[in-house]
Amino acid sequence: CVVQVNWTGSSYIYAGPGRKPQLLTHLESYVNKELQTIGPDEPKCQELKLQVYRHAFGSFIKEFKTYQPLLSAIKKEYEKTLAHQRDQIQELELLRSHLRRVTEDCDRKIRARWAEEQAEIGELKREKAATAEGRRGHEGEREGHAGGGT
Repeated sequence: CVVQVNWTGSSYIYAGPGRKPQLLTHLESYVNKELQTIGPDEPKCQELKLQVYRHAFGSFIKEFKTYQPLLSAIKKEYEKTLAHQRDQIQELELLRSHLRRVTEDCDRKIRARWAEEQAEIGELKREKAATAEGRRGHEGEREGHAGGGT
């Protein structure tokens, strides 16, 4: 999780040269300060970053009373979409876990069946060899009887 925000270089137009509105300066400062506290190896880094931006956006909405209903509706829809995506991800993770278990179970069954078949093949080969030995023995006896009887 890489946390880096660059507010410079954007083409903002302000009331005076080099003057940012106080709210903008405050929100940028807040976001930068909060993002710096999130370590790159922090669990759920992306969630923590989102929470920082969520708070900044909420503060922005509160300051603009005229636009508050529209901005709040936009934020609400984004939050609903994020919640829906989170639910789908959780569902997919459960399915992936189930699929992994089923796959492992099937692999185990295949290996067991293969071992059974190898044992059965070995037994059939031994029976075949024993049958072949028995035939050779009988053929030798018959040849002995046929040759000895003349």
